[in-house]
Amino acid sequence: MAVPSGIRPNMVALPGKPIGNVPNYDAAMATRPKTASTSPRAPRLWSPSELIAILDETYGRALQQASAAPVFELVLTLLSQHTSDRNSGQAMHRLIERFPTWDAVLAAPVREIEDAIRPGGLAPTKSKRLQELLAEVRARRPDWDLRFLADLPLDEAKAWLTSLPGVGPKTAACVLLFALERPALPVDTHVER
Repeated sequence: MAVPSGIRPNMVALPGKPIGNVPNYDAAMATRPKTASTSPRAPRLWSPSELIAILDETYGRALQQASAAPVFELVLTLLSQHTSDRNSGQAMHRLIERFPTWDAVLAAPVREIEDAIRPGGLAPTKSKRLQELLAEVRARRPDWDLRFLADLPLDEAKAWLTSLPGVGPKTAACVLLFALERPALPVDTHVER
């Protein structure tokens, strides 16, 4: 396929979009090792460190900020299932606005919880799961303090969390990583694929 005149390899044309430069293309191409193939169709295999360096240079690296609130993270992750971050954020905001404590959520009628978390979708299912989850956490840790998970070996912390009703490996990893700064990687279907 011939490249139209005036188009350099570091320029991209997308349907309905003007042609523009791809950020950092020239720098990446200058540092990439030469391949034995002379075929223009030979795929470039970027190493993870090369990709991370290019993304960091282009977008910067976001600082990780641990919430230091494992139960909050547990509930937020449950509410985030099968919905967008925006919707789960609204559901969480409404939940904590209506119920000032986890004990209040646990004591509330399911219909009230369902109403509070409705923006997150699947409210009838999630409201019941949320109460089951909180009941088990309360039974095991009456003070609601899950920071002890930071001191357990990682496998034990994951096992403790996944023994809770409705908590799988991804939810456990979210709590460990985002609330306790543990080296756990939340992997969902899309990431795994």
